Amino acid sequence: GYRCFGVRFGDRNKTCLECLERNKASYERNKCPHGKRKSRCKECGGASLCVCGRLRSKCNYCKNPEEYCNHNKPRLNCRVCVPNPKCKHNQCKFNCALCHPVKPAPEPEPEP
Repeated sequence: GYRCFGVRFGDRNKTCLECLERNKASYERNKCPHGKRKSRCKECGGASLCVCGRLRSKCNYCKNPEEYCNHNKPRLNCRVCVPNPKCKHNQCKFNCALCHPVKPAPEPEPEP
């Protein structure tokens, strides 16, 4: 296999056998009893998890609670927090042609 030489400290090459073995060893060292990374395991109380139980780097609610709801969606688009402005046809409730069919115009009365 391929071996890399002169790799800087902390850098690892994906094709180098020596680097692959180092990656595998560090992965095994950082495993919790549940078979996950220690920092990401909910049962172990991982350090990378936020109060919501999501990864800190991915949780929009923890980053910006004014704009995002606790369902990790923009407040205006969350179907749970905001009453849904869309109908079952995924159209605006007030403009949906299937929910509110347009009434045909009344026929003009014949002139006598």
